[in-house]
Amino acid sequence: LLLTSIRSCFMLISKIIGSSQRLHYAGRTLKINAINRNSLQTKNTNVVTFSQKRYLSEFGYGTDLLNESLHHTIRPKIVFDSYSATSGCDVRGMEAAKGSVVHMNGSCIGFPHACYLWKPSNPKEITMDSLEVITIHEPSIDILLVGSDTPIPPRLMNKIREGMRESGIVVDHMDLLHACATFNVLNGEDRNVAVALLCEDADED
Repeated sequence: LLLTSIRSCFMLISKIIGSSQRLHYAGRTLKINAINRNSLQTKNTNVVTFSQKRYLSEFGYGTDLLNESLHHTIRPKIVFDSYSATSGCDVRGMEAAKGSVVHMNGSCIGFPHACYLWKPSNPKEITMDSLEVITIHEPSIDILLVGSDTPIPPRLMNKIREGMRESGIVVDHMDLLHACATFNVLNGEDRNVAVALLCEDADED
């Protein structure tokens, strides 16, 4: 009886291996084994068959986790798509744009759901008055990222940190690239974050 069972298993495996089909995925041809519709037929038992074939190309080329995290709420969130130190930033997800990319021609301040032009065009113009909109935003902001490719004097940054600390806001300064990227990630995590991006001499371009 044992030998008969082993022989039956080998015959079944041979039939399974014998049936194959070719798929095309990402420019390569792959072979996968397919179970013949009649290979598992036995007397007085149900027949196990596959009525639908699935091709690897149906599953696409991956998932955009950041994009999904930014659009899982009823109100869409913004994402900084690109930037230039002199000409401004491209922003996706603004409600008024209805899915189009909006170019912010110059310095700007970004909140989770909106982005606005910002007057400063050099580090000396960054003051608590210019950042007042951060302190009155609702819901309240917990983290402020200041992005600038030009170094901001430590004394000036310390004044901004002290002023924002009174409103319970943590301030971090970094270059434009990392400010945009960090904002996108924190925004996708549903953090109450804002970013102030300084694009110098944008009007000259």
